[in-house]
Amino acid sequence: MNKYNLSDVISYHDFGIAFGSFLDVFYRTTDTARYEMISNPPLAKNTSDMLNVCILAAAVHKLPNDYGLDVPDWVYNSKYTMPYPVYAQNTKKPEYQEFLRENAPFEYASRNLYYSNVLERV
Repeated sequence: MNKYNLSDVISYHDFGIAFGSFLDVFYRTTDTARYEMISNPPLAKNTSDMLNVCILAAAVHKLPNDYGLDVPDWVYNSKYTMPYPVYAQNTKKPEYQEFLRENAPFEYASRNLYYSNVLERV
């Protein structure tokens, strides 16, 4: 994947690969380029992309907080919040759900997304 704006991440055939590539570039570039990468909201082509768009909004809320950048205004739009809780690995285990609720970063939990170890790359 050679493009690194949010709409390209959404439209790529494998969200996980595209999002990972996006993060790799974000972590290696300058603050000015970082802000350019996140300044515009992703354009989803269909409603099946809603979860991935919300994940991107959460990431774009957290990344600037972690790097001392301005958070783009678009992330505060309520349309980037899932209407129901979504847990990592679609877990149904109450103990793991509780762990995720307690440990999910605010930027994710405020969008009904309960993931741990977000934005980490190996």
